[in-house]
Amino acid sequence: MKNRIAPFIILVISIAAIGVLLGQLFYKSNPVEEAKETYAERMNEIKEADESTLKDLSQDPKKVYGALMRRAQTLDPSARAKAESLLSSPNQTLKEAAYQAIGFYADAQANEILENGIKTENAETRPSIIRALGFRQSEERTALIQKVLDSSQLNEREMILALEALVKVSNSQAIRDKSSHQMLKVYEKSKSPGIRSDILLRISKNNPGFAPLEKTLLNALQNDKETGLHVFAIKQLSAFQSKWLKENLSKFIKSKDLDVKIAAIGVLPSLCPKNRWSMIEEILFQDRDRRTQLTLHYTIKELGSQKALILIEKAKSAGTFSQEELNELETLESEIQSKAQLSDSCELKNKSS
Repeated sequence: MKNRIAPFIILVISIAAIGVLLGQLFYKSNPVEEAKETYAERMNEIKEADESTLKDLSQDPKKVYGALMRRAQTLDPSARAKAESLLSSPNQTLKEAAYQAIGFYADAQANEILENGIKTENAETRPSIIRALGFRQSEERTALIQKVLDSSQLNEREMILALEALVKVSNSQAIRDKSSHQMLKVYEKSKSPGIRSDILLRISKNNPGFAPLEKTLLNALQNDKETGLHVFAIKQLSAFQSKWLKENLSKFIKSKDLDVKIAAIGVLPSLCPKNRWSMIEEILFQDRDRRTQLTLHYTIKELGSQKALILIEKAKSAGTFSQEELNELETLESEIQSKAQLSDSCELKNKSS
């Protein structure tokens, strides 16, 4: 009897051992698990490198800045202590790093450090401190930013940063919208194209559903002469699915400003005007600027469809394209043919809506 049971036991043990081995092999060959391990290992390497950097402040201040920011984001107590020790540093980069690192900690002491810094530091340091106010969400931080806005004599740049910080940290949509409205008031008064573009970018990034933004962007596109604003407005109005821009897109595609033209071509797959293919054909054959053509190729690839392939074949047989351009068209053709579904993305969008 024992002799009969022994082989059975050995078989069971063998199967179990094989199961464990296969499990280990699967785990090791599982790409998801491998990716997790690789990520964890990489994060640990960065952590160790940053900790080493913060022990030797004689290194490049920008390197110390990056290390301190990364450790502070994890709320590392040693990074907090290091930041506090650098608040009085004679090096401007390290001082700004210190205040911004403190911004990641939401306790009362951190808030006090930031508030005192805004009151006592010079104009070069203050923007970094105000920006740091937006690094952590809390009722106390919201109240502090409001206090700064109410009591401080902020310049235009500081006002924008403080209002943006309030949009970031407040859980109240009413407060977020009010702050965005105030940023638009600064926008209307400012004479600096750079600052005006910056304000619209900050609102778009932090409060994208803010309804008055679309009207402001449309007004900038229609009436402002600053082409930098036009580029930004085209991209953002595309996200809003602006009916006006869709109907007037050809005007910007024909713009003499290259950046405006490229921005307009780039939003064709998003806005889907009815005459998109006639516009694409005109650009393909009549505008041979390198940047324009590369953007157009990306747009054609995004749209896809049999129409794209027919247009490419027409271009290849026209006899007006260089060999390099023909090679690029053939690459584009192959990429479109490899798509699972040869349907115009705009037509698919219309069917699903």
